[in-house]
Amino acid sequence: MSDRSETSHTEIAEDTTAWRETYDAKARFYSLMAAGFRVTGVVRQRRRMIDALRLNEGDTVVDLCCGSGQNFADLQKRVGATGRIIGIDISRNMLAISRELIDRHGWQNVELIEADVADYDPPLTMSAAISTFGLDIVPGAERIVEDFSNKMPMGTRLGLLGSQEPENWPDWLVRLGIWINKPCDIERKHLAIRPDKAAAQALEQDRRQDFWLGIFYWSVCRKISREPGTARAE
Repeated sequence: MSDRSETSHTEIAEDTTAWRETYDAKARFYSLMAAGFRVTGVVRQRRRMIDALRLNEGDTVVDLCCGSGQNFADLQKRVGATGRIIGIDISRNMLAISRELIDRHGWQNVELIEADVADYDPPLTMSAAISTFGLDIVPGAERIVEDFSNKMPMGTRLGLLGSQEPENWPDWLVRLGIWINKPCDIERKHLAIRPDKAAAQALEQDRRQDFWLGIFYWSVCRKISREPGTARAE
């Protein structure tokens, strides 16, 4: 048992290092690719997810794997100048692009932290957290979500947007989709990483939406108190 656990942690550390190097090297490319989200309707679905977080002016929201800051403008509209946005990412180059965006808009309420999300402890003032196309490719994402859920203040929400292997798709079509995303270093194994399922187990699911024939999803879960021994609602 111990040997398997140590091997697993070693593999996760190696994968994490590889992803940091990948995003550092391709930071500008990923920012350009994000423009395609508008054409495919992903931006509209992302905004629906952010609406489901029920943020108010003055709230604090954490953006896990924030990348180039694509979520910041929509989050600003919800929390306002009196709110606070905290962006966490492991890639220094991605955060540099986020900083350019922040400076360009003159936002004074955005804090960027270079860190592995697995090591991050959210502030007690946090109202919600979000991750879009970030945790669904992070090694050990299920464990990370479980640990993060334990750290979340009571009543806060976690919004996740990512990809999954759709049911009933022919294998050739799945492989075609993976080939199209090859420049992003997405492999089939990443479709099996399911932070949304981990969140639904650790928290109470408020909303969920599958779209684009099931290859994408978004979900919002909320932390609630349960009586000892009370089973999670299915």
